[in-house]
Amino acid sequence: MENDFEQIERILNTTVNELMRFFNSHEYDDYKEAITNLQKGFNIEPHINFNIFTAISDKYRKENLHSDILGYILDPHTEKIGNIKYIEIFKRYLEKKTGKEIALDLKSVTVERETGRIDLLIKDGQDNCIIMENKINDALDREDQIGRYFQEREAIKRASVQAIVYLAKTPWKKLDREYSISDPLDREKIEKILLEIPVVNKEGESSFIDVLNECKDVCQKKLEAAASDNIPGILESKALFSYVFLDEYISLLKHFGGGFMAKDLNTQAMYKIFSDKDTLDSFRVMGALWEKQQEIIPQVFRDYFLKSLNFSVHPDNEDTVFKNIKEDVNIGLDVELSFGFVYTPGGEIKRSNRIPFKNLLEDVQLKKYFVAEEAVAQDEGWWVYKTVDWNQITCLDDLKILVEKFEKLITERL
Repeated sequence: MENDFEQIERILNTTVNELMRFFNSHEYDDYKEAITNLQKGFNIEPHINFNIFTAISDKYRKENLHSDILGYILDPHTEKIGNIKYIEIFKRYLEKKTGKEIALDLKSVTVERETGRIDLLIKDGQDNCIIMENKINDALDREDQIGRYFQEREAIKRASVQAIVYLAKTPWKKLDREYSISDPLDREKIEKILLEIPVVNKEGESSFIDVLNECKDVCQKKLEAAASDNIPGILESKALFSYVFLDEYISLLKHFGGGFMAKDLNTQAMYKIFSDKDTLDSFRVMGALWEKQQEIIPQVFRDYFLKSLNFSVHPDNEDTVFKNIKEDVNIGLDVELSFGFVYTPGGEIKRSNRIPFKNLLEDVQLKKYFVAEEAVAQDEGWWVYKTVDWNQITCLDDLKILVEKFEKLITERL
């Protein structure tokens, strides 16, 4: 019969093995790769850096604000940023997606908001139009919404609907066709002109931000031309304003949409975890462990220095491990994650060494391992140190590299 310690060991081993099985699976690899790509391509931190839209309003999550902004961008007649090239870029993008020409006279195009409750209605003088349904705020579809829009424009207004654009926040948001288009005959017609376009997408895949980036490029070229031809004034001012407007809006959409993409991926991963009892039990145990990370990780690092890097427990303080490099030069780590030069047992760091030690710790080769603050030379002469940033440590081997670089610098410079 198992004793208590054997039972605990068996449970822990089962937990770790089961969780590692999940982490090493193809499903987790796909999730990790997708999240990594998102982090590279989008600002998905909890708080976006300064942005003109978030700075002036807390309504940046609402549908109407985004519809207004999109209307300003696509309408050639918008004061300050209006440019016929923007709607031309959008039209070309839709044609590439549909594989066919879209009839829209750019010279007579207008953009209307909330005409017949349509978010954005782009139309020309020849009764051609594009309907845009904005779901950037992730709103639910409404019953027969797209069907009503189509019927009104085609039958009542006798306009030729060239495309219906369903603008979603992420590629996972799809139109509920049966609910949003009640009439099966209309559904068949609409399917031929329906374009589901995500605001943001996975790396390398098409999204509405592609359109905005191309519009921004138009401004960039105007600015470069004005600079090279030495033409200041209205042209340059308008191009600069438009560039900043577009750049800030792209940044907002990346943050906003990227965050939802990450949320969707996290939901999918959690679904897999909850689908298997052993994996879920393991995940809960590891989650509880991770909640204690601030107190556990420093101890893990200390143990690694002891067991793998040939450090010893400091005779004066068991929370500190150290290693002698040469006379009066000792390096060490303590459980506060202070790393650097530690005093020789029974002595102190010489005053003449404290500034050179401090300068060495500031070497650029070591910068990425530490939190962003200056090295500290204690008056008592116990330590000259910097604090290890454990968030930057990807695995324990990083600590080995840190020690090796540090010892090499000591050998070369001291």
